Amino acid sequence: MNLLGSTADVCAALRTLSGTDPLAARMLTGPKVTTLARLTVLRPLLRTVPDRLVPGSYGYEAIRTRHVDSVVAAEHASGTNQLVLLGAGLDTRAHRFPLHTFEVDLPPLSRRKRALAAGLPGRVQYIEADLERDDIRSRLLAAGFDPAARALVLAIGLFMYVSPAAAERTLTLVASFPPREPPRLRLRLRAPRRQVPARHRTTGRAPQIHDRPPRSPCTAHTARPATRPPPHTPPSPLRQTQALQLPRHRGSRGRAAHARISP
Repeated sequence: MNLLGSTADVCAALRTLSGTDPLAARMLTGPKVTTLARLTVLRPLLRTVPDRLVPGSYGYEAIRTRHVDSVVAAEHASGTNQLVLLGAGLDTRAHRFPLHTFEVDLPPLSRRKRALAAGLPGRVQYIEADLERDDIRSRLLAAGFDPAARALVLAIGLFMYVSPAAAERTLTLVASFPPREPPRLRLRLRAPRRQVPARHRTTGRAPQIHDRPPRSPCTAHTARPATRPPPHTPPSPLRQTQALQLPRHRGSRGRAAHARISP
């Protein structure tokens, strides 16, 4: 017996622990470890377990859920009214977004999901099909899918579990749906507003290149006038003589002697 449950159970438990899916806890049932995520008191402890088993799994599932939810919300706001979930698992977007949803999955999991989601709001069609051998297009048309209307198709964590041939058939089916109309571009040209300095706002005059910030009143009145350096005056001959006076020294007879150099 698998104590963790299926991949759908693990993903629903991660969404429950991260708080990104308010309906995910309802999908956790049975004697499995993932069912413990329904207990609010254990969630702080359980949030540390996923990254120990598979590093990055907790944050990855939380970010992926938020991103896909934002895509669904944006598509619905732009006019898309059909949502196709390939390999839906325990996805609850059919009950969290007002779109006509078509959930495609294997019969056992599709029946289990239908029983767990009983009573939840939403317009959802459950399609029991196997991508390996069933014609998904005919199943969708039989469930009321409109191939001429816009639709958003989600295949989250699906193609790693199917053969390349089944993946190619599925992508070919998706490519046959009508393409989304390109968004209309509205180009608005607006000249940038020039920021007028505060000193020009009272007069309304536009700033000029030669404008400089005015001096403050204090510096304008207290500034000292500029003075020129005194003219150069050559030294007198006497000062030159004193400057070149050699130090005194004793002569041979003990008398002080000194020398001067006259100009």
